Amino acid sequence: MNFFGTAAVVLSVVAFAVTYHWLRPRSIAVRSCCLCGFGLLAIPSIWFAAYYLHILREHAWFYTLRSWPGSEFLVVFLGCAGGAAAALLPRLLLGLPLFAVLLPGVTPYIKPLMAPLPDPIFKESWRGDVCLQSTPSTCGPASVTTILRRLGVDTTEHAIARAAFSYAGGTEAWYLARYVRSRGLSAQFDFRDTFSPAAGLPALVGVRLGGLGHFIAVLDLHDDQITIADPLRGEEHLSLTEFQHRYVFTGFHMVIRRGPPH
Repeated sequence: MNFFGTAAVVLSVVAFAVTYHWLRPRSIAVRSCCLCGFGLLAIPSIWFAAYYLHILREHAWFYTLRSWPGSEFLVVFLGCAGGAAAALLPRLLLGLPLFAVLLPGVTPYIKPLMAPLPDPIFKESWRGDVCLQSTPSTCGPASVTTILRRLGVDTTEHAIARAAFSYAGGTEAWYLARYVRSRGLSAQFDFRDTFSPAAGLPALVGVRLGGLGHFIAVLDLHDDQITIADPLRGEEHLSLTEFQHRYVFTGFHMVIRRGPPH
């Protein structure tokens, strides 16, 4: 269970109730000003939920913000905004702003609860120095496991998948970044039009296979030869041209390096 996410949703409901009861006896002007202020502060949490509609362009700053431990609690401002909105409405309509708080508040955390991965499914299978994914949805944890082992960090696909709240539909990259930083390494996001070694290596790179999202580890580049670790295939050495022809790139890079977390 995502403790921060659960606590944040509970606190957003508390914030809704406290704000509503505090503002209800105030003037309409005060209630309106508070709604505007809390509404601005609630924009990040609304953006967090809107991400799952897949209509917004992905940005490094968004992933970076989501990767900060405790960013879940930004939804508390949404609770305050909902309470301020409720204070302007008749009591019979109280449920509408409360629903408007709960829907985006719960959305980022509901999928792992609906489609969890059981522990026995993880096989910890390796092909040489490459961790192979145990499930269709743990390409991210497996790829990060390969990179971390290469950087001298002992870990497993199962440990990373659990820390990153992996579920049957996939793994969210900001939780992978949190795990990387918790092990004393740095993780930085970079979005480009296509794959670019200029973003830095080793890196977790997003690609598409048959229209579905997939993560691979790009380990090194020497001259025109690139070393990759695909959790479906193992380690391969390809020319940069061959690599770019094989995969359709999403532009996502998460660069992992030794050194203090960023």
